[in-house]
Amino acid sequence: MASPIDNYEMHAAKKYLEYTETPLYRAFRDLDNPVSAASNFAVLKSMEDAPRSLREIEAYYKGSVYLNLVPKFEFTPDSVRPAESRAFFHQNGYELARRDMLRMTLCEKPSPLFVRRRCAIQSGDGRLPRAVAALLVEYCGGQEHARRLIERQLTKGGARAFVAFAADGAPASICVAHGYGSAYCITALYTAEARRRMGYGAAALAAAMRGAVEQPLGYDTIFLETVPENKDAVRLFEKAGFRGAARSVVAAFKGGAGAPWARLTKEEAEELS
Repeated sequence: MASPIDNYEMHAAKKYLEYTETPLYRAFRDLDNPVSAASNFAVLKSMEDAPRSLREIEAYYKGSVYLNLVPKFEFTPDSVRPAESRAFFHQNGYELARRDMLRMTLCEKPSPLFVRRRCAIQSGDGRLPRAVAALLVEYCGGQEHARRLIERQLTKGGARAFVAFAADGAPASICVAHGYGSAYCITALYTAEARRRMGYGAAALAAAMRGAVEQPLGYDTIFLETVPENKDAVRLFEKAGFRGAARSVVAAFKGGAGAPWARLTKEEAEELS
C-alpha cells in the first residue's frame, strides 16, 4: 500500500500541471513553462509495450511551444525500476542519472534551540505581492522557469506561502508548502541574505508547520527534501523536529544530464532495485 509521501510523489503535480495517463505511463507538461524539467516529465509505469509508450510520450511534447522538447523520465514508487529499464533507456538515447537528497519527515517536537523571531506573518495562495515575489526570485537564483513553477503551484495547485516580515515591513523569509492527500510538503524555504540567523526562517517554517494542522482536512505527514550539503538548512529542520534519511533520486535524460546529476552505473541501478 502506498504511503502518504508515495501518493504525494506520484500524484501531487496533477493539481497544477496538465497531464495524460494510461496504465503504462504518466506524463506531465506546462505549456507556459516548457524549459522546466520539473514541469515537463514522464513516468514509465510498465515495460509492457515500452517502445510504444516512449513514442507516445515523446509525441506528447512535440509542437511549436516545445520545439521538440524531450522530457525527463522520473522514477517514482509506481514506476519501473532503474535496473529493469536501464538497457531500454540506453538503447533509445537516454542516460540514467542520480542525485543524492535528504528526505526529512517531521516526527518530533521542536527543540528549545528552534528559536523563532517574534514578527508579523502573512500567508496565502495565488499571486504574490511584488516585494514577496522578489524574495522568491532570489530563492530561484534568477531562474525564471523555477519561479514560474512555484507560482503555478500557488495559483493552480493550492500551495500556500508563509512570509515573515521584518520590523521595517520588508519580507524577510518565505516558506512555501503544498499538500496532497494526507501529506504536506515544505517545497521551499528562503531568507533574505541580510536577515539570516535572526529567526525569520524559523518563524516562516513554524507558520507553515502550523498551517498543516489548521487545514480543513488535516495532514498527518509533514515532510521535505533538501540537499545534504545545505548544512544550515539541515540544522534548522532538525531543530524544528524533522529527521532525515539519505536517498538517491533517479531520472533518465536524453543524451545525459549535467551537474548536479551524476551518471548512474549498472551496479548502482541494481542496488536501487
